[in-house]
Amino acid sequence: MRVAAPAISAGAEVLPKSVDGSSLLAAILVSSQGRVLGVNKELERLLGYPSREALLNRNVPDDLIRQASEWARWAQVATDGQAKDIETEFVAADGHSVYLRGKLERVMPHKGAAATVRGVFVDDTPLHRLRELSLETARVEAALRLAAGVSHDFNNLLTILVGNLYLVSEQVRTDAALHEKVRKARDAAKRGAELARQLLNVARGSDADVGIAVVNAEKVVESLSPLLKAVLGARINLKTAIGSNLPSVLVSRVQLESVVTNLVINARDAIPEGRTGNVTIAVGKREVSADGVAGVKAGSYVEIVVGDDGSGIPPELSERVFEPFFSTKGKTKGNGLGLPMVRWFAEKAGGAVSLKSRPGEGTTLTVLLPAHHTETADTSGLTMPLSSLPSGTETVIVLTNDDEFRVTVEQILSALGYRTVSGDDDAVRALLVVDAQALRTEAAKRINALVCRRGRVLGVVVIGECHTDWPIVPVRVPKPFTLPELAKAVHTAAEGV
Repeated sequence: MRVAAPAISAGAEVLPKSVDGSSLLAAILVSSQGRVLGVNKELERLLGYPSREALLNRNVPDDLIRQASEWARWAQVATDGQAKDIETEFVAADGHSVYLRGKLERVMPHKGAAATVRGVFVDDTPLHRLRELSLETARVEAALRLAAGVSHDFNNLLTILVGNLYLVSEQVRTDAALHEKVRKARDAAKRGAELARQLLNVARGSDADVGIAVVNAEKVVESLSPLLKAVLGARINLKTAIGSNLPSVLVSRVQLESVVTNLVINARDAIPEGRTGNVTIAVGKREVSADGVAGVKAGSYVEIVVGDDGSGIPPELSERVFEPFFSTKGKTKGNGLGLPMVRWFAEKAGGAVSLKSRPGEGTTLTVLLPAHHTETADTSGLTMPLSSLPSGTETVIVLTNDDEFRVTVEQILSALGYRTVSGDDDAVRALLVVDAQALRTEAAKRINALVCRRGRVLGVVVIGECHTDWPIVPVRVPKPFTLPELAKAVHTAAEGV
C-alpha cells in the first residue's frame, strides 16, 4: 500500500534566500520521484496558485508540466548530477501555458538525504508568444500572397457569374418566383465578389476601409439565417428576434456578415457534443447614456446580441478570450483570432463588444455599432431593372486576354444599347473598355497605341487596378463589378470627354 509523504513547508530552508525572494527568477525544488518540495513566490505568481502551499506535494509530471515525457530529463539530473539547460511548458492553475527557461541541478539537502532537483527559471512566455505570432504572421502572409496571385482569375469568374445572372434575371423578370431564385443566387455571388475584393485589398495593403457602406443590420442577419441554420445543424435550434425599422450602420457588409457568422459558430462550439441546445440572435436599437458603456460615446446604437445555453466561460477567462491566439477550444478547433477580430471590427466602427457568461449556463456576446441615420439609396444594384441603368449608343472595343470575360462584358454592354466590335479593330472611334490584366501582356502595346490617339477614342474604362501614363485619364471600375458600376463607368467615360 502506498503511503502519502508528509507535506514539507515552502520556506527558505529548501531554496536559497536570494532565489526565494526574487521577483525575476522562478524556482522549484522537486524530489527524485517528482513531488514538489518547495517553490518561490514568483513561480506561485506565474502559475496562478492562491499560495505556495497549494503547490506542495503536487506531482510535476502529472500536474505541472504539459508533456509528462519531459520528466525524464529532470529525473536524469537527480541520478547523474549533471546540470541541464531546459525550456519547459508548465500548466498554470487555469490551464493556460507558461513557458519557463532555465537550469536544472541536483541538490543534496544534507548528508544521507535523498537527492532533489532544483530548477531556476526565467519567464519565457512573452518571447514564446512572439515566436508563435511570427509564425502565424508568416502563414497569413503566405496565404495573402497566394490570394493575391489567384485573385485575377477568381475575380473574372465572379464577374462572369454575376453578369450572366443579371442578364438571366432580366429575361425572367416577369416570372416572379424564378426571378427571386435568380436574385438570391446573384446576391450570393455578389457577396462572394465583395469578399474577394476585400481579401485582395488586404493582400495588397490597400485601404482597409474599402467596402464600407451604409448597411442594414437586420437585413444582413435575415439573409444569413438560412446559412446559419445549416452551420448549426439539427441538434441546435436557432432563434432570432429582429427589430424593424432600425437605423443603418456604416460598416463593411462582408465584415459584418463574418462577425455574425463567427459569433454563431462560437456559440455552437460552446454547446457540448451530443447535447441539444439553443443559439439566439437579436438585433435592436439601444440608446447609450454618457456613462452607459465604457469606450463608446453617448448616442444611438444598433445592438447585435448572440447568445447560447452552452458550457459558459469561467470568470477568470472572460477577458482573455479577446486576446489574440487565446482559445478556449484547444489548438485543434480554434486559432484564438475570432473574438479579437470581432472587437477590432466593433471598435473601428466606433462601437464596442461585451461578454456575459456563467459556467454551465451559457454565454452572451453583444456588439454595439453606432447608428447611421443618413438615408441613402440602395446601392446593391442587384434588383434594379436594366432599363433604370445608364445606357448609350457609342461603339465600344473590349480588350482583355480572357475570352469568357470579354464575351460577358460585351453582352452586358449590348444589353445597355452599346455597339461592340472586335478588339482588333483599332480604326473605329470607340469607347475603350480594358481589363487591367491585359496591360501586363503583349496586348499592352496595342492598347497604348490606341489610347494615345486622343482624337480617335472618346474615353477609356479600366476594369481592375493598374497604373498608366496615358494622356487620357481612365474611368476605373473595381473588379469584380456589378452591372450598375460598369454601366455608370462607361456612361461617364462617354459623356465626360
